[in-house]
Amino acid sequence: MEFDENDQIECSPNGIKHESAGGFVFFENDKTHELFVALLRKTDGRYLIPKGHIRKGEKTQDAAIREVREELNLKEIPEIISFLRIDSYTFTLDDSNTTHYKNVYLYVFRLNEKAEIKPKIDEGFETAEWIPFEEAVQKISFDKENLLRARQCFYYNKPSRPIRT
Repeated sequence: MEFDENDQIECSPNGIKHESAGGFVFFENDKTHELFVALLRKTDGRYLIPKGHIRKGEKTQDAAIREVREELNLKEIPEIISFLRIDSYTFTLDDSNTTHYKNVYLYVFRLNEKAEIKPKIDEGFETAEWIPFEEAVQKISFDKENLLRARQCFYYNKPSRPIRT
């Protein structure tokens, strides 16, 4: 795992603490109301959400937007609908016994169009895809419960449209 000197990471004898941000990027087709989520597929076949390290002095929502745009090669700026939660977990890497403690600040995003997305190849991503929600729930490698919460948040915070009479 590579770190940048600007990443918000703390190393101590007890382990390495990471602060990351990212989230779930949704697009809803206006005509069919089909909901899509942007996912990245690693070369090992795992489907993930875009996320990455927060930089020193960076706000979590700014880091989430930056990481989503970088990892999806997205030209558009996704709209943050809501903060979802902080997902905390620990892990170790195959080549080390060092414990990594990770906090990921998760956000729910909306795009008004199905923008072109491409994977960041140099980070081990093979494809970036707009996947129909039901299919995404089956494919996502981690964050399945968070994906379900994100959809609920997306619909709850969706702007209401005027009723036509």
